Amino acid sequence: ADEVPEGNDEYYDRQLVGLRVLTTDGTPVGVVTGVAHLPAQDLLTVRTESGYKLVPLVEALVPVIDVAGGFVQVAEVPGLLDDQAVSDGSDGSERPAGG
Repeated sequence: ADEVPEGNDEYYDRQLVGLRVLTTDGTPVGVVTGVAHLPAQDLLTVRTESGYKLVPLVEALVPVIDVAGGFVQVAEVPGLLDDQAVSDGSDGSERPAGG
């Protein structure tokens, strides 16, 4: 149980499951309930108020993993942890300026 991976950026699933999920400003948004290992990348399964979400376990989206502190930070990207959809304009809606 005390064994840890050799690399500084490597974690056992048991170290991640149960961690609080916070936005980069510290707002709590959920809890890690599992880790899915896919060929392209690993995904965190996060239980939020609106249901379960999958978050790619990449530094751009999960910049901080603090096992000792009991949390991970997740980037605030529309649609990642909330139900806000990002339109590509194909549904007739307008895209945001610059997009």
